[in-house]
Amino acid sequence: MFLTYGHNDERRLVHISEVQPGLACDLTCPFCGEPLVARQGEILAHHFAHHGPTCWPALAGLTDFLPSYAGYFLFSLTAAQRQTLQTAIAEYGTGTFRASVLHPLTLRGLADRNFLRTRQQPGRWGRLETVARLTEKAWAFVGQLSLAGFLGLMQRELGRAANRLQGNESAAGQTALAIIEQERARLAQTALYFVQLETAGGLLHKIGITRRDPAERMAEIETFVRRQVGDVRLTPLAVIPGAALVEGYFKARYAAWRYPLGTATEYFAFGGQLAPVLAELAELEQRGQAAEDGSTLDVGSAHRPRFRAVFERYDRQWNGFQRMDEALVVLRQIFNRRTGQAFSEECWFRRGKVWRALGELWAGDIIEFNATPVEGRLKRPTKISVTGRR
Repeated sequence: MFLTYGHNDERRLVHISEVQPGLACDLTCPFCGEPLVARQGEILAHHFAHHGPTCWPALAGLTDFLPSYAGYFLFSLTAAQRQTLQTAIAEYGTGTFRASVLHPLTLRGLADRNFLRTRQQPGRWGRLETVARLTEKAWAFVGQLSLAGFLGLMQRELGRAANRLQGNESAAGQTALAIIEQERARLAQTALYFVQLETAGGLLHKIGITRRDPAERMAEIETFVRRQVGDVRLTPLAVIPGAALVEGYFKARYAAWRYPLGTATEYFAFGGQLAPVLAELAELEQRGQAAEDGSTLDVGSAHRPRFRAVFERYDRQWNGFQRMDEALVVLRQIFNRRTGQAFSEECWFRRGKVWRALGELWAGDIIEFNATPVEGRLKRPTKISVTGRR
């Protein structure tokens, strides 16, 4: 667990981003009162460490009480659990699989950390067997959950952590709950930004978070980049309030495009792959706007995700069983809104009453719907809507 808050002389909680490095932070552990050292290096997420022995007894039962990308996905799994999880994702995907294929201890560890869920169902000869299904957390572990999906996941985890601590009357439990509430307030005041930098060597992009005026932060970025590569022109492409939890996941999800610039780790060279990134950020911004007006962004469920597609055309196909032509709806550029991944270039559905209820569609209309993915195809579309017309 990374400790990111310490107590000042007034016993007020102070975040790691607000202090000087090392012992100069002049803070104490909110759990045991011992001096803290602020570790603000270039590799690990910034965190506090005890100047002396860590107070593990005080933290018993509070592991990962403050959800974070680093705590959940980089340090909470053993090597065996990591390998098993990657293998399960590659072999079983979104489907269920027999839990007996996993080592019992590994299975229990992944289930306890909510990387998979188990249930019993009738198996061969009517005997009950335990089956497992991977969760959103597992897909985030391999960077295959969308940015909006990850933000929703972490917000739910933060809520669950707070709910678990509501009945904990211990001093440590109450301190952890106070830290969660402080973190919620901090996140609400922090914006995620994505900026484009035009340099002589080509386009670069930067992800980051700030609690200040974005224009002030842009000026600092421009000064830093000029020292590294010379003349630069900055264009903010997105400023999304309340999405700070996504920064670490963004860096991991797009690590293949990371561009070294001095000691900084948040610069990227996307080349011709920028469009999917901008689409994800637009989805993330839409989630933020939905949260502000009290609505929710529907991304479906893990079993029946929500998909977005472009209407291509109406068509007909001979149905040999019914010995008649069937009207079809043909869609293209289908992608999973839950994971942000492309699903297929084209798919079609029979034009039944749920499709006719939309009225006449035109080529280029943007369609959204929930469906069950089965062997590369989509079945049983529901909640169909037109979200954009051209």
